[in-house]
Amino acid sequence: MNNPSVRPAQPSDARAIAEVQIAAWRAAYAGLLPDRLLDHLSVESSEQRWRQRLEDGSSRVLLYECTGRMAGFVDFGPSRDDDADPGRVGEIYALYLDPADWRKGYGSALLNQALQALRAQRFSDVTLWVLRNNQRGIKFYEAAGFRQDGTSKLERGAQGVTLREERYRLSIREG
Repeated sequence: MNNPSVRPAQPSDARAIAEVQIAAWRAAYAGLLPDRLLDHLSVESSEQRWRQRLEDGSSRVLLYECTGRMAGFVDFGPSRDDDADPGRVGEIYALYLDPADWRKGYGSALLNQALQALRAQRFSDVTLWVLRNNQRGIKFYEAAGFRQDGTSKLERGAQGVTLREERYRLSIREG
């Protein structure tokens, strides 16, 4: 399979998703998050969480495949934020690529597929959360039209690390 394709994830894809997510975290967040947090990440634990999410259908995950392997994924669905109408506001929960596949257009392809699916589900806006100092991620989402909406939060991560995140929003209304 040398032709790139996007397809829905299956529970059997959980390990590949976990491997990509952890590789992306370690590359993208080096210097932004403490080494102890990045070193503590476990493919096995992540795989279990992804398998459960894919089995229970709690979100929708699309995979980008190319040259016979998974290069990245996007996870999305209704907004989980308390101040959002989950019938009107969708959310990109996660979008990660294998670091070897950065800057090849795969992330944009995945994001566009997710936005198309959310628009088809009649969402009018889409939000996502970005680590405050993640300039690579911020530039990517801003290039796609997302803008900071003034909302921020502190998330308690593994190893007692506090993650400072900013919310970005995009209107996907038709017309």
